[in-house]
Amino acid sequence: MPLFQRAKHKRLGQDQEEHLTFLQRFHSAVSNAFFRAKEDINHLFTWITFLNERTKTQESKLLDLESKYALLSKQIDQLTAQLNSLSLNQKQSQSQDPNLKPILERITSILDQLQNKQTKPISTAQAQERQKKKLKSELQAKERIAKRIVKHSKDYIKNLILNLLTRYPGSTAFQLKEIIVNEQALCSKSTFYRLLAELEKEGKITKTKRKKRKKTYSLNTRKLYK
Repeated sequence: MPLFQRAKHKRLGQDQEEHLTFLQRFHSAVSNAFFRAKEDINHLFTWITFLNERTKTQESKLLDLESKYALLSKQIDQLTAQLNSLSLNQKQSQSQDPNLKPILERITSILDQLQNKQTKPISTAQAQERQKKKLKSELQAKERIAKRIVKHSKDYIKNLILNLLTRYPGSTAFQLKEIIVNEQALCSKSTFYRLLAELEKEGKITKTKRKKRKKTYSLNTRKLYK
């Protein structure tokens, strides 16, 4: 074998070995990073699910209290109407039957007790409403965190595409997809192509058509570093 062919073969072997080493290190780093990210996301959505369930429970209790309060109010109104009716004839009744006075006083006492109890469901309902608002606020905060994580994941993948094109300019969409979607499982196929299109629309990468309808991508250094 001629000397220049042996040298060329040696360089190819070194390039392949260097490429393999890079992919292995890249695979390990990305896997560790996204394993931690997935753990954080799973923990976050567990909290969101818990808060949703607790909110539903509090709403159910609140509806039950409102129903009991409405029934109690109705009963008090009925008893009050009966007491008013009795009061109109109280003097006449007392003149006819002196024993009726303590009975009326007892009824009045019972009504006073019921009115005092009536305030408790109101206080409880107000407390439930405050708790409901607090849970809703916590849930909204968790949802905002989840959206930020999703956004950061999206930015991470876009930066990863740029880094790969820095390392391997002229890569095809299929080659990039193989690493990001198939090997690393960082996102779905549709998400990958959407992010690739966003980078192209932002002018950070350029697309070049090759033979056999093959399209390759490269960094748009003017856009990135101007």
